Amino acid sequence: VSIWDDHEVQNNYSGVTLKKTNPQKIKDAYQTFFEYIPIRELDEKFRIYRNFKVGNLVEFFLIDGRQYRDEDVCDRGLNFECTSKANIPGRTYLGQEQKKWLIDGITSSKAKWKFLGNNTVLMELAFLGNMINFDQWDGFYPEKEEFLKALKENNIKNTIVLTGDAHTFMYGNVLYKGEKVATEFVDSAITSGSSKTLMTYNLLVPIFINHMNYINPFYRGYILADFSTRNLDVYFEAISTVDNPDGERIHLNHFNIKSESSFKK
Repeated sequence: VSIWDDHEVQNNYSGVTLKKTNPQKIKDAYQTFFEYIPIRELDEKFRIYRNFKVGNLVEFFLIDGRQYRDEDVCDRGLNFECTSKANIPGRTYLGQEQKKWLIDGITSSKAKWKFLGNNTVLMELAFLGNMINFDQWDGFYPEKEEFLKALKENNIKNTIVLTGDAHTFMYGNVLYKGEKVATEFVDSAITSGSSKTLMTYNLLVPIFINHMNYINPFYRGYILADFSTRNLDVYFEAISTVDNPDGERIHLNHFNIKSESSFKK
């Protein structure tokens, strides 16, 4: 299964904007995606968000964080003005139809684990009250809070978020009003490098961002996840080098998440 992010079309794009300014570009890019990736669009409007179940163990919710989103308020960087813009109500990351589909689906799911296949980081990444990355969910803060509030108020347990985009291995907690509502794992890229900023200040990130439990920007690789009724085991696997065929697999870390009992209010 797969979802797209930005580079199928262009860096950090807004589908809402691009459909107005260059509709042919987005049409050509999406057509190419469906011709090369073995999935079917769910309607004639290039819809890829969808869900499927593996028995009553896990339900997968795969989202589209690009096609329906508004323009980013700013590029990356610490900026109070940009953070204020990110907090303007009404800006959308998912679009109204997809947002309703996601909230309704995940809050009514009977599966033990609820798994979100996610484009950009959901965890808040901020320093001294300033957002760091406005291209991720933080740049659409009220809608993000609406989704997390639904998880909290419906007492949804065992929500696991698997994210790409950041080119960096990360593991942490997704918080709503300071309380954990989900666990997030962020995968590295296959070959692309991490940001130089993260590589330079990686040791400081867990200190200033307390809900970040692990970060490793130095390796390329992949994640393995093993779901069972009582446990989720997640393995961060890396390759020693991507510069030649002699790279060896390196086991970076293993995380065990215990399932929580859940009930509906």
